[in-house]
Amino acid sequence: MKKLGFFLILSILLISCTSLESVQKTNKSHREIDEKIRIWDLENAEEMIMNLSDTEKETYINIINERKEKLEKLYELENILKESLLTGDFTSLDSYVKLDTISSFRYKKLKEYDFSNVKFYVAKRDFIDMSLKELTIVNLHDESMYIEFVMEYINDNWVIKSFDEKR
Repeated sequence: MKKLGFFLILSILLISCTSLESVQKTNKSHREIDEKIRIWDLENAEEMIMNLSDTEKETYINIINERKEKLEKLYELENILKESLLTGDFTSLDSYVKLDTISSFRYKKLKEYDFSNVKFYVAKRDFIDMSLKELTIVNLHDESMYIEFVMEYINDNWVIKSFDEKR
């Protein structure tokens, strides 16, 4: 009888440890996927969700698709920004600009420059949740200027919160 009781307790302990290890692996993979989504590494997040159950996959696919829609809105803002700088017409860009006092002053000065012959390149994007730091290179022949834009996703749109010239 003692042997049977001991065997029963040992079996329950082994089963619970195995279940705990499985839960810990699942939680770790969910944390890794959540982190990829948080920093907008959507391609890797999509690859990682392939090992999940259909219900879990569906939840993550919905989140990733929402992020992709927000990314499309970011590309639209980048095109508006580029077009505004190239043409000198900032009326369409003004609705996307929510700047602090110092950046507002810089924005007024920026409007005075002629960017009609420059090329723009996005060098680096650093996402964290709904915020973005984007380093843009402005080239005119052999001269380059680096501008860091800080953007945030607010009320279903990206807005420019600040910008600064980097060296």
